[in-house]
Amino acid sequence: MSDSKIVIVVFRWLYNKLRHTRIMTQNMRSPGNGLLGHVARSVMSQGNELVSQDAAERLDIKTGECVLEVGPGNGHGIEKILSYKPSKILGIEISDSYRKSLENKFENPNVVILANDAKELKNVVPDSSVDKLLAVNVVYFLEPLESYVNEFYRIIKKGGEGIIACKFHGVASFDDSVAVNKDIDFVTSSFEKGGFSVSHANVDLGSDFSKYTAITIKK
Repeated sequence: MSDSKIVIVVFRWLYNKLRHTRIMTQNMRSPGNGLLGHVARSVMSQGNELVSQDAAERLDIKTGECVLEVGPGNGHGIEKILSYKPSKILGIEISDSYRKSLENKFENPNVVILANDAKELKNVVPDSSVDKLLAVNVVYFLEPLESYVNEFYRIIKKGGEGIIACKFHGVASFDDSVAVNKDIDFVTSSFEKGGFSVSHANVDLGSDFSKYTAITIKK
């Protein structure tokens, strides 16, 4: 077994041992620069790649559209979004370590990485300026969810839409004080109350690790 595969196995073991703890859940929300931050980034890189690409494809992005991704993490979603030639990609990333790696990875004037909290974008994202929105494995951490829903509704154009990709089964054991939105009915009803038309579909990409729920929101 190669050294890189050994590291992955060790990180996976640590994650499974600590996934229910508050500190591990905090690192899954916003990876730090320590060991658990490295573990979180490794786990999310493996678990989010196919999901991010599939969810971005479901958005049916058109050339010239503005796309905003909440929590782009390792950048798998941005890579897929770029293939559709959007006019601009906004990446809202609260993790300092992720922001630095994203800025190094995407030296593209059409890709803008921002440190803002996604519920406070008024100073950087105008009303009704975003065509498509993507959020992969982040909705659990958005507290209060209502504030984020209202901000998404403000920035998305009339007729625009988003994909909220979730693995509710995967976060069931996460610390409840950090991962506060684990119930699909609460999440979907929150977006409906915020003015969105909401639907969802269960997606199976071939493995338990890549199964997810795609929640579609339309304004």
